[in-house]
Amino acid sequence: MKECETPLLLYDGTCGLCNRSVLFILRYERRAILRFVSQQSVKGKDIMMEFDLSVSDQQSLILIDEGQVYLKSDGVIRAAILMGGYWKYFRFFRFVPLFIRDGVYDGIASIRYSIFGKSNDCAFLPFVDRKRFL
Repeated sequence: MKECETPLLLYDGTCGLCNRSVLFILRYERRAILRFVSQQSVKGKDIMMEFDLSVSDQQSLILIDEGQVYLKSDGVIRAAILMGGYWKYFRFFRFVPLFIRDGVYDGIASIRYSIFGKSNDCAFLPFVDRKRFL
């Protein structure tokens, strides 16, 4: 990706869980290295097409780091590692078989709207630099 030197998290901007996850990362990330973009935005759709990801099928979370795409549980684990601090120990979840991790992820993703609702608000905190959002 040409214009993003830092890791980029593409999230479902209409998902309450996804918005809360972005807010959680913004609040607890040790170093402010992650950048964010909603999958519904023009920029988000362009990035998804650049990486051959379906723009019609909203993923709950996509992480792009150093040109590598991390989906589902791999994206969550990679984001936690990048957050630093104690969150980096999420790396040990990589030893759990992918079909189990992604099975849990898919289960949560399938009910995320009914539990966490939909949101029209952008995940944003007043103390966060707007440059972190594309």
